[in-house]
Amino acid sequence: MRTIAGLRADKRMTQEELAKIMEVTTQTIRNWESKQPDLSGETIIKLAKYFNVTSDELLGLKK
Repeated sequence: MRTIAGLRADKRMTQEELAKIMEVTTQTIRNWESKQPDLSGETIIKLAKYFNVTSDELLGLKK
């Protein structure tokens, strides 16, 4: 499963940098990277596009 934290680490990004790109707070990034993030469909699509992965990969539905 591709986690948000793992994808961010692969790009050597801080939570602050990702927050700026996604136009959210750093606390929101922390919440997303927690074990049970509550992501909207729009957020999942935006993250998947940014990290160039499918939404299924991001959600752990595809290996």
